Amino acid sequence: MRFASVLRPVSLFICLAISLLLVSCDQFSSGPAVSESGELNAAIDREVPASLSEPPGEAAQDFVTTNPKKLAEALRTVGNENEVNVALRSKGAPSIAPNVLKEMGDGSVVAGVPKGTGNGDRRTEPGFASSGREAFQGLLTSLEARGVEPYRADPESDLMSLRIPDDKLVSVLATLLNHPHVDYVSANRRHRITFGPETEGSDRQSSVAPKAGPNGSNTTDVKHSFHNVTQAWNYTRGSGAKVGILDSGFAYDQNANQYHQDGKLLNAATGIKKMGFVDDYDGVENCSGGNKQPYGNCVPWDDQGHGTSMAGIVGANDNNRGAVGIMPEGLTVSMKIAQNCGITDGCSFGGNWSDDTYFLEDDDFYWALEWANQDSDIGVLSMSFVAESHGPDPHAELLDAYNQHDILLLSSTGNPSDPDNFDAPQSLSTVIGVGGLNADGSSYGKEDNEEVSALSDGRTMDAYCPSSSDFCEPFGPTYSCCTSASTAIVAGIAGLVRAHEPSLSAQEVKDRLISTARGGRVDALAAVTNDQPLSVGINGPQTLTSSGTYTWTANVSGEDGAVSYTWEYKPAGSSTWTQVGTQSSYSRTLYPYNTSDFRLRLTVTSGDESATREALINVNI
Repeated sequence: MRFASVLRPVSLFICLAISLLLVSCDQFSSGPAVSESGELNAAIDREVPASLSEPPGEAAQDFVTTNPKKLAEALRTVGNENEVNVALRSKGAPSIAPNVLKEMGDGSVVAGVPKGTGNGDRRTEPGFASSGREAFQGLLTSLEARGVEPYRADPESDLMSLRIPDDKLVSVLATLLNHPHVDYVSANRRHRITFGPETEGSDRQSSVAPKAGPNGSNTTDVKHSFHNVTQAWNYTRGSGAKVGILDSGFAYDQNANQYHQDGKLLNAATGIKKMGFVDDYDGVENCSGGNKQPYGNCVPWDDQGHGTSMAGIVGANDNNRGAVGIMPEGLTVSMKIAQNCGITDGCSFGGNWSDDTYFLEDDDFYWALEWANQDSDIGVLSMSFVAESHGPDPHAELLDAYNQHDILLLSSTGNPSDPDNFDAPQSLSTVIGVGGLNADGSSYGKEDNEEVSALSDGRTMDAYCPSSSDFCEPFGPTYSCCTSASTAIVAGIAGLVRAHEPSLSAQEVKDRLISTARGGRVDALAAVTNDQPLSVGINGPQTLTSSGTYTWTANVSGEDGAVSYTWEYKPAGSSTWTQVGTQSSYSRTLYPYNTSDFRLRLTVTSGDESATREALINVNI
């Protein structure tokens, strides 16, 4: 600190002597040596701590350092205009451990952390540190002294998003990595995503032709019957529920100045609300709400067509136009976080991506999640995509969404055509992986991380996207496809459950969806009414060691009225089953000469359901 004070009166001499420094001369006169918040204002060329991992190559991956110069080099390899996300912490709280930060970055983290004095002062649990308004204001004051303002910030959030001028990059990073209210600094990275087969082709027009005109009379379709949705409507049509669709936006006709007519916002609690979190179309300063506005006031228009379809599956209006959504009396929030790099001129930041590549940016993803976390009415968030990775900031915010804000999180598990390494965000423990089913009930798509399944089909609204440089116009209806549709269907059903029983926690809704599923498929009626499927077990001895009479008893649950029983017996080595009983229990006498193992099979029927269980009985006389 004293060294920095001595430098100020002789700054011109010093500038000549160290002309090769990365920091400009005015950095030596930018405030007191130690600010009131405790910020270290050290000379940038002093000895700095060693990096915590090797310097990055051409494509920076999994790089964490305490060295501001090395972090600056890494950020320049990433590109993206030196945009960083700065996680806050309360003064004295431990900063995050580098290995934990890497895990949160899902293989793509480029970040800096404050220097620690040992392993004991590092936080080893993933997620954000404790912070508050004091941390926010302390860091904001220090940044303003450096002439840098966040382009996205909120005193109630755990993060600031900054764009650092290149001539101040090293000095600002040094300020951040020495600041008592900084947990970590991460590059605002871009991550490729895929929506499934619909994204293939350069014109981005839906690959499935509409099956009916926009004013068709068929207001329900196969997804409703496959999942018993219309029966669930006898209990609720979603009133009071709020489901967010994190996707590519919602179709807008710029000539007619209107959104898709099957997705109107009917009132504050019904229909489809449109929000945009992508600041790269016209610059965040031009998003409605002005500079530093983080919450949903950017362009919400669809540039792929996918987001329009997913929002329609959940919340399309009940207006005899196309097909009605699964929860037409609830609120569906279309939250645009995905973008086409051909429109935003961001393809070069991804390594010369093609102009029909879609991606998520960490700040857009984070701020959408943060809006949902601060909006206490959001009960479900649906992510009908798979990504190659995500940054630590969305990871931490997804943890907060589920653990602290009780939001049910759903994500597609992917389709056969998706790359094997695209497994985010459904690989997170707090996110339910949704698999697909064909109309015959067989599995469709990948089964990794799959916890529930739904039909990979369904009629919904569509959008026509004429080229990779245009937004999409309302179109359709059409038939959606694949695990994207499956995820949106489950999101709509989860919305019905939360509408019918708003006191249920996200964990309880998850358990309800899983436990009431029929043959692997989510059942809307059963989930809403908590009608558990018929199941049966066999209670009784599994190993017989002496002659005598033994009894086995049916253990039945989920019955709907009277239960019928069928017991069958099959000796070891035989392929033939023989019926031996029709009561709730079955007894069999074993003689000394009976030395062969055998199998018992019990089938029970109640209402329109049946269940079967087999047991191997070992005989050791």
